[in-house]
Amino acid sequence: MSGIVGRPGPVRLEPGEKVRRLAPARDARWEWIDVTGLDGRPEYVRGACRHLTPAEVRSVVTDELLAYLCPDCDAQLPAA
Repeated sequence: MSGIVGRPGPVRLEPGEKVRRLAPARDARWEWIDVTGLDGRPEYVRGACRHLTPAEVRSVVTDELLAYLCPDCDAQLPAA
């Protein structure tokens, strides 16, 4: 059964050593605001969209670029 990985065993901590929690990966499409509490645990809230992949909105008749639309937050962005 090569390629199958079993469950890891228990983790042993040295006396006085604390467990560190890793912050979850944050989506690059959004700004993230650090709101770490008094207990020191890192916490983040989602902020404004960064509009990384705006889609063109063109006129059907003249093919003129009218605006851009952000598919992540549905915001209409100016063409120029």
